Amino acid sequence: MPRRSTTGDDYDGAWKEAIETYLREFLDFFFPVASAGLDWTRGYRFLDKELQKLTPRGARRKGVVDKLFEAHALDGESRLLAIHVEAQNQRIQDLPERVFQYYYRIYDRLHRPVASLILLTDASATWRPDKFECEVLGCKATLAFPMAKLLDFDTPEYAAHANPFSFIVRAHRRAQATQRDMQQRYDLRMALTEELAELVQNDPAQAERFEGVLKFFEWVMRMPDKLEDQFEDEYNARHQEEVMFVPYRERKAETRGRRESLLTVLTARFGQVPESLQETIKRIQDSNTLDRLLTLAATCKARDEFERALVEA
Repeated sequence: MPRRSTTGDDYDGAWKEAIETYLREFLDFFFPVASAGLDWTRGYRFLDKELQKLTPRGARRKGVVDKLFEAHALDGESRLLAIHVEAQNQRIQDLPERVFQYYYRIYDRLHRPVASLILLTDASATWRPDKFECEVLGCKATLAFPMAKLLDFDTPEYAAHANPFSFIVRAHRRAQATQRDMQQRYDLRMALTEELAELVQNDPAQAERFEGVLKFFEWVMRMPDKLEDQFEDEYNARHQEEVMFVPYRERKAETRGRRESLLTVLTARFGQVPESLQETIKRIQDSNTLDRLLTLAATCKARDEFERALVEA
């Protein structure tokens, strides 16, 4: 099978959807102390618009996924908290300062207790920042924040957990290890998919719950189209009439149709779409994101307005 150096793996989009879909499982898996301190029976609410207002234009970085939500504390006061979750896929030296900046911006805007929880998904075993400090003229500011390192969770013990992130962690790590070897990626993704299928076979009620995990596999362990088709043919041959997940080709066709509609609207309204913008749109895998962008393309006043929104998508 072919090898290639660049796969276009969409870590940011995959992690954003995984956290949105499995928020409680995310906290249970990586930050169990914080999760145990929330009253999940009262629900939670994402604050995406508030988070966008706190992010300076042009400051969003590739390799960083931020989510902000509010939930009630499980204490005598039942306080409403603001929880900032960040998944960081690249090693950047100013991360502690960035966490501190978001912390005080969120507190200043919402005027409620804030918790910042940081997951480091990079491949370095030694980079583990968990504190920001600044001191001048006897005045000292310190923010210590819970930090989890994804590679610490790639163990047989965590793989045995009945949590979607037991699969997501391994998919992410194997995607990192196979960026230049599509043969190995094919084999590892098949092994993970078979393991997931066995879990669902034993408990069919879990099929819908784990659909998002399968999508995560496809996003971060992406292969050339020919291998994707071969992958599904092999999987279907093994399982014949067993239908546990929406077939890959069906999802792929639906997503491609949404992208084509989006490009058609942009072309009709603003003329020829630059190739760079086309490539960015082609990398979007999330159907909900494409639907939102399609609505924006039909209503925005200028293409640069659309492009600014695309950066935040």
